[in-house]
Amino acid sequence: MATRSSALHQALIRPRLLAGGERQAVIYNGAAGFILFMATRSVPGLIAAVVLTAIVQGVLVALASRDPQSLAVNGRNMKYQHFYSTAASLDAKPAEAHTQKQAPIEYLVFAAQSLLKGKRKDA
Repeated sequence: MATRSSALHQALIRPRLLAGGERQAVIYNGAAGFILFMATRSVPGLIAAVVLTAIVQGVLVALASRDPQSLAVNGRNMKYQHFYSTAASLDAKPAEAHTQKQAPIEYLVFAAQSLLKGKRKDA
């Protein structure tokens, strides 16, 4: 039996990168560099903003080359870390043993049988 296949456009499967890094992080990086320059409004501030932005951009490109969604994954990890802890806690209650409980009707039948056995007189 032949396998069915269909072509997917590259834009549907390619990660959304901007200047080689994750789009949102690159936008934040550029905005931080611009804010640094506007806060100082001097040539040393401009040099510091360009150098800092270039270093952070290099780190973002290196992260995106390993995993294009690494920042989103790390963000979800930080968001839910209080719920899914990474280690055991000393304050955690011990897990209860899994025991099979009797159904109520079985319990009543067992109780009736045990009562009848006690009243029977076998010779």
